[in-house]
Formats: sequence, structure tokens, C-alpha cells
Amino acid sequence: MPIIGDKARFAVEYQLRGDGPGQQRWLHGSLCAWAGGVRIGRDEPATLGVAIGALPAILANAGRRRHDALMNAPAERVFAAWREALYKADDALRYRELAEIARPFEAMEALPELDVFDGWQAVLLEDDARGRFICRAPDGTLREQELAVGAVDQVYARLLADLWDARQNLRAAWEAVNNGWNQ
Repeated sequence: MPIIGDKARFAVEYQLRGDGPGQQRWLHGSLCAWAGGVRIGRDEPATLGVAIGALPAILANAGRRRHDALMNAPAERVFAAWREALYKADDALRYRELAEIARPFEAMEALPELDVFDGWQAVLLEDDARGRFICRAPDGTLREQELAVGAVDQVYARLLADLWDARQNLRAAWEAVNNGWNQ
């Protein structure tokens, strides 16, 4: 399985499986992330084509993951503040007020919304000197990995490029087959 990045720091591992007309659209395979040598995600089939849609939103947040008040806070506090800002339901606040509270925290989301990551959540904080990848496993265990600024974005950008290339290559192969059938 191709690995992008360093499993001991931050990486993604993926494999495309199957072929056929649906494969060019859905890119069936498997995907997981690694942080600090710990696997993130379930080992089960995934639709990697969904990542092509999900990864740009994470990449668009490069440079927007700074939160000075939390940069040196314990991982538990960072994660609690992030969850509260994004998932707080307060009838006393209007939608616009809740959106203002949540806005700086939305940029910190660090895992694409894919089925293999159900139950996992991750936050990425970055300042000028370092990044903090904080992940919560389905059992509630928090893990933290210190990273270079931009490390997660570099890995995700490479994954996105690889998946896009795979989709284009599959499309070209199927078009060639279809053209052969139609002649």
C-alpha cells in the first residue's frame, strides 16, 4: 500500500482496489492515517473518491489554524474547547453568534469526513513554529503528535494528487476500452 509521509510523525496509507466503470468515479479501496506510529481509522473498504471532495476543505484552512490561547494548552483542553465551539447547542445564542464562536475552530478539523474515520476526531493547531495534531480515538483516548508547520497539508495535498491521477488514469483506460467496443 502506498504510504505518503512518515508513520512515526504523520502519514496516510491507501490502496485502490477493483476495477470497472464505477471505479473511476468512486475509487474503491482502503485508507488510514498514522500519527506518532498509531493507526487512525478502521481497516475496512472505503470510497476514496469521496476524499477528492473532502480534502480540499482541509487544505483550504492552511494558515488559519492558529489559536494562541490554546497553542500551549494541554491536549484535553484543546480538544474540549474545539468540541464545545463546534457542537455546542445554546438556545440563548442565535445562529449567527454560534457561527462566530465556531469559525476559528472549524479550520482546525484535521480528518476528512470518510466512513473509515467514523468515531475518530482530530484537531490541528499551527503557529509560526510548530503544529499540534491531537486525535481522539473511538474509545476516547487522546493522542498528540508534534509536527512541522504544513506537514499535514503536504501529506493531504499529495494524497489528493494521487487520487486525482488515479481517477484520470482509470477514466482514460475505460474510454479506450469503450472506444474499442464501439468500433
